[in-house]
Amino acid sequence: MMEAAEPDAYHGQFRSITATNGRQYATGGGNLKTIVFRRDGNVFKPFLATFHVSRSWSLWRGLGIPDLDDPAQAPDGSYLWQDANDDQRVQMSEVHRFKDKNVRLNLRALSPDLTLWAGGYLLKPVKFLDNGQPVYDPEKLEKNFLAGTPHAGGYLWLDPDGGVYTHTSGQRPSLAKWSADGKMEWGYPSIVRWHDALSMPVVKAGRLHGMTGSLGVAGGFTGNMSYFGVCHLFQRDGIYAAAIMRDGRTSGMGADVGQPEGQGGSMFKIVTKPGTAPRTFIVGSGQDGRITEVHGLDTVKPLPVRAFTRTPEAANTAAAALADYNAKFSINSSLTIAADRKSLETARPVSKDFDGTRGFSVRAAREGQHLLLRFEVNSPAELINAITEPKLLFKGGNCLDIQLATDPAAAADRKTPAPGDLRLLVTRQLAPGAKAAKPFAVLYRPKLKGFTGQPTVLNSPTGKESFDAIEVVENVGLEYRKTGSDFTALVSIPLDLIGLNLTPGQTVQMDVGYLYGNATGTLVAARSYWSNHSFSANVVNDVPNESRLEPAQWGKATVE
Repeated sequence: MMEAAEPDAYHGQFRSITATNGRQYATGGGNLKTIVFRRDGNVFKPFLATFHVSRSWSLWRGLGIPDLDDPAQAPDGSYLWQDANDDQRVQMSEVHRFKDKNVRLNLRALSPDLTLWAGGYLLKPVKFLDNGQPVYDPEKLEKNFLAGTPHAGGYLWLDPDGGVYTHTSGQRPSLAKWSADGKMEWGYPSIVRWHDALSMPVVKAGRLHGMTGSLGVAGGFTGNMSYFGVCHLFQRDGIYAAAIMRDGRTSGMGADVGQPEGQGGSMFKIVTKPGTAPRTFIVGSGQDGRITEVHGLDTVKPLPVRAFTRTPEAANTAAAALADYNAKFSINSSLTIAADRKSLETARPVSKDFDGTRGFSVRAAREGQHLLLRFEVNSPAELINAITEPKLLFKGGNCLDIQLATDPAAAADRKTPAPGDLRLLVTRQLAPGAKAAKPFAVLYRPKLKGFTGQPTVLNSPTGKESFDAIEVVENVGLEYRKTGSDFTALVSIPLDLIGLNLTPGQTVQMDVGYLYGNATGTLVAARSYWSNHSFSANVVNDVPNESRLEPAQWGKATVE
């Protein structure tokens, strides 16, 4: 039996259309398949599917159809199935295997005339059955203008005027509209893909990094979702219109927070009551079952047309501003561990701005047998954490995050932790019945030299991280002072606790950061580090990634 589209937002992405013949059809993703459906009464029946069999692929799990999972009947290759007897079941006589091994059909869109858009390929119907089912001749597969370009493998959706929209992160263009004959009408270059955007500022209107799947077309607008929940709306001529919903990394939850890892949603315009104006809605997907009405699009007016002249003087001004910015940014390239506590006032800081309301700077010094780190944090929430399980302290946010290597002989470019690498999270917690929060610190050591015990393993479907020791430490000092919307926190770490020696001229491999949480310290919203901008360093919804130490991404601190 050919299955229904999966409910998830990543692969399922069920999309329906009303074709020019007046009937309704839909596309969606099943188990390693893309499927086309036709509406019969109140049921969408599958009648066509494409799939690629690759048993050497490490993630191959089979198609779930016995004949197709039999290598003797279905060797590796690309296939097209069409239901010939309206039973929604796959018979091998209904399956076509493409001779060209380079053909891979991944359905992206269905046009009103029921032409299948599959990346760089088109397949047009050759006839229709009485029940409205289109019939296709696989031998008449043809290439379209996207064939051989990066855009053939990205998101694709269609415009009512016959044009085609594509979104392929990191390309030039990334988001674009093409005419029916393949000429680019407009484009946005080099939109940063979501994997690389995790360390970038919070997404808001006009900030397109992390943009993902299409919302389709509704009236005079099209749009895209984003990994961070914000939906971007554009006029169909390419002019940016508005941002809907809020980045989930901002503090506080609410109905205005967008779908996390957003994709698969749809935007549509519909008359809900005869005689009234059409209304515009956005339907979520996957874990987001909301239907959100969008108001005010009728107030969006075209911008006035005017000439823009780029002069050498303007170009020089922009170049000077960029040079000034880069010069200021380079100040944060290294951390100095000052010679004494008094020098903290003048020591060179490292800093990281996360968004307009959140950021931090850190200064370092040594005092006797202690390492001092003074954090100045701008955050809507205080330094407070309510997670009672020490190994998962990071899940509550509002933690000072210190990561460093105590073994100077360890390879600086190591991808995984070595003995001597550690992470120290420092926060405050309110004990049951207490009125004042007290310092609370947890020390994480992935590897201990000569360790023979049972490590603590943190798991998720994405992988696992192992720690030889995770312990609450009580001899880490913390001086905390609230200053308006900011706070200052001075952390004092005994050198013998972490096994670190500090001598003038020494270089220490380390990183410092902050975990931003909600007001009560029960949910982390974002992570930010001075040096580490990797994927794992910015993830907040996966325990192994959140706990992972990446020494190769740490910076360097010089001891005065």
